[in-house]
Amino acid sequence: MKPKTFFLILIGFSFFGTLVAATGEYPWQLRKDREGIRVSTRSVKDSPIYELRGEMTISVSLEKVTALYEKVEQMLKWFHRAKEVKLIQNISKNESIIYFAADLPWPLSDRDGVYRRVKSIDAATGAVIYTMTYAGPDLYPKQKDRVRVVYLDAEWKF
Repeated sequence: MKPKTFFLILIGFSFFGTLVAATGEYPWQLRKDREGIRVSTRSVKDSPIYELRGEMTISVSLEKVTALYEKVEQMLKWFHRAKEVKLIQNISKNESIIYFAADLPWPLSDRDGVYRRVKSIDAATGAVIYTMTYAGPDLYPKQKDRVRVVYLDAEWKF
């Protein structure tokens, strides 16, 4: 199969606090456009935390890119600031629970959390979509010297 160009979009990723649903009144603002990666932010109503969107186009088969994304043990190699990643549970073929810890720069404390990752396919476009949300406090022990993130609303679209 010949590789195709796929558009990768990460929308609504917030590791640092509460993210409230953004509305159309807050347009995306391009912050960086370097080496084929575009990063935009927008304000979120009643929150000091910005919503983040990263976009890039790559020439690789959809199967290869989603296979890499699904291999939890490989996240340490490609996820920026990933410090520790563990597959806690495979609930089904399309749903899993993941522990993730991020190594943040001083003076911030490292962050961690337990997240539910669900895979779906957009019937109209064929895009593969992964949503990640907070899975709950009791699925992995709280770690010393890490701030537990209890809110995450992320979408990866391939």
